[in-house]
Amino acid sequence: MYFFIVELLDRTLRDRMRSERITKIPVMGCFPKESTLRYRRFNKTIADMAMRQLSKALLPNFKDGQQNVLNLLSTDAANGKSYIAQELENYWISIGLQVRRLTYDEDFLAEDSRFIMAKDIKDICPDLLPNEIAIVEYPN
Repeated sequence: MYFFIVELLDRTLRDRMRSERITKIPVMGCFPKESTLRYRRFNKTIADMAMRQLSKALLPNFKDGQQNVLNLLSTDAANGKSYIAQELENYWISIGLQVRRLTYDEDFLAEDSRFIMAKDIKDICPDLLPNEIAIVEYPN
């Protein structure tokens, strides 16, 4: 009975099905954790394949002729949010897209009134170009 109650009260986003059930939002992509044992020699290949698949899932949702924003959120530190943001930025630039990565504490302060009161991406980054993709990495 104790484990059932813990499971009901736990709001941790661990996998795709649980994330969709808790947030009521479809998960567009996920990224595998690095293998430390048997398949560790394939980590780079697996990461490249996952990045292409994630990109393939995300790009059709962006609209041509306007600024598009990808918001990256996580519940805990060291979940790989910065890694995914950087890898997506590098991959999209390599295929010819205009991309800008915005990171809290570097490009904006999470406590800054300009960020808190922002209604649009232009409030945080006024020089964002048309057709540019903004990858915004938020604090935990």
